[in-house]
Amino acid sequence: MRAGKINQLAEFFKRSDKQSDSGAPVAVFTSIGHIWCSITQASAGLTESGDREQSVNSYDIECRFRKDLSAKDELNWRGKRLKITSIDDSDPKNAKLLITAESDPNQ
Repeated sequence: MRAGKINQLAEFFKRSDKQSDSGAPVAVFTSIGHIWCSITQASAGLTESGDREQSVNSYDIECRFRKDLSAKDELNWRGKRLKITSIDDSDPKNAKLLITAESDPNQ
């Protein structure tokens, strides 16, 4: 991982599940902070939602190693809200994380 390759700033959010006053589960997102990373679009596709098609994009994200990210978390990048779908932390030197995220067509 080269330093010049990590040139995108994204804000990451940690998900925690709470209960509303009526007892229904509610997802609450708390900002972890801004992280410099490399983001490239991996694929693009269409999904049907109701009576229309919406685009769904998948992104490959590379950042320095962190222990506080999970596949339930989300990130904000260039005004887009992305859901983290997988995290590959198999780097033996703990130098980088490889993250896959998708755009949410309902947002």
